[in-house]
Amino acid sequence: MVITFSGVPFPSQMTWCLLPVLSCSEFGGVLEAWLCCRAARRTAAVPAPRRYSDELRERAVREVRATGRPIAHVARDLGLHKEALRGWVRQAEADVGERDDRLTTAEREELKQLRQEVAELRRTNDILKAASALFAQELDRPRTKPTR
Repeated sequence: MVITFSGVPFPSQMTWCLLPVLSCSEFGGVLEAWLCCRAARRTAAVPAPRRYSDELRERAVREVRATGRPIAHVARDLGLHKEALRGWVRQAEADVGERDDRLTTAEREELKQLRQEVAELRRTNDILKAASALFAQELDRPRTKPTR
């Protein structure tokens, strides 16, 4: 079955959420429906490329910390946005324990991984709830004796 939206085919593993008026080749016409498919959540999203290299980030932070020059001046000299550099300096300070108001990089990664785990467990729990409800309906159905 090939599903298209405005003439553009969707791959089978793509997530559809609230897409009205879909054209479906299997039905030979326009199918008005609201689709919600969770299959694509398992496919990894490709992160956007980083604008600045890790080496440039480290060099800029090292220069701010070593020279004591204002962040805006160092950022202008290196061709960076001052707020980007300010964020990197704050994160570096949190990583070495100089700041308590931010999570360290390791803590951020752990939090991200734990949130992904919780989301997966919630999805699994929803599936199990739906399956148990389906089985409960089957068990509650009155059974009739076969006629001869």
